[in-house]
Amino acid sequence: MSLPVAGSLTSYQPYIGTDGIIGVKSGYTSEAGGCDVLAIQPVVDGRPVLVLAAVTGQHDNPVLETAAFAALHLARVAASGVVSVPVAAAGRPVATAEVSGQSVPVVPADDPVVLARPGETIVQRVVIEAHPLAGARPRTAVGEVVYSLGGQREVLPIVTADRLPTPGLLQRVF
Repeated sequence: MSLPVAGSLTSYQPYIGTDGIIGVKSGYTSEAGGCDVLAIQPVVDGRPVLVLAAVTGQHDNPVLETAAFAALHLARVAASGVVSVPVAAAGRPVATAEVSGQSVPVVPADDPVVLARPGETIVQRVVIEAHPLAGARPRTAVGEVVYSLGGQREVLPIVTADRLPTPGLLQRVF
């Protein structure tokens, strides 16, 4: 097998380069049995997902192939649980912009999605960076919304959904 930077290597990982396997290491000791750590990178909703699996203690012959097959099965099962989760419906407000006591909804500029497994909690944080002026047009940028899950972050601009109201004469006087 030939890897960038490392060059030509010998591997006992019988499936490397096939079935979507991109690495990593196999081995055997009498105490640990056949062992395999591998990585696959399936694509979910157009995004690559790195899935790692590790198996030890395989004693059925051939031990390295048995360990590799078990690790591949484990990685595929783990990968099959990753789904694309829409975290905000189109047009659903995440904040409001206010001028003189009147407000308009603020929405993500796009439909955000985060890759997750069932039961995981996605955290939403709204960051207001600008305060639009009275009469500002629809889709005026006001900041960003950040969706986080572990090390994954989806950052989208947020915009006003409607034109901001212009205060009337009495509102401007008082």
